[in-house]
Amino acid sequence: PVTDADQTLIGEVDWQFALSTQREIYEARLMAGTGMDEGDDLFAPVLKSSQKRGVWLGINLLTAILASVTIGLFEDVIAQVVALAVLMPIVASMGGIAGSQTLTLMVRAMALNQITPGNRFKLLKNE
Repeated sequence: PVTDADQTLIGEVDWQFALSTQREIYEARLMAGTGMDEGDDLFAPVLKSSQKRGVWLGINLLTAILASVTIGLFEDVIAQVVALAVLMPIVASMGGIAGSQTLTLMVRAMALNQITPGNRFKLLKNE
């Protein structure tokens, strides 16, 4: 039941409505925590997904380059593996961010029962 300040009955909230509202709030927070929004969809074309993820991946790329430059300052200390030391943070960071976003989309799709035996391998290939 929904009442006002005087305890007068105004209406009621169905438990299914309350549950679906809670689910929407949770999903929005989960997606926002990974730099994604409700518009990101597992079934979206690759170009659309790339555009939406591009900003966050670009920010991540800049921070990875900064880390690589810092490692490059110690080139004389690690002279034998300079190329590996400079590229390692970029590759690791980009892989981590892309993996995190893919995981979020897959978990969301599983929660919404969007993954079927017929589309499972296509989705994995796409991501």
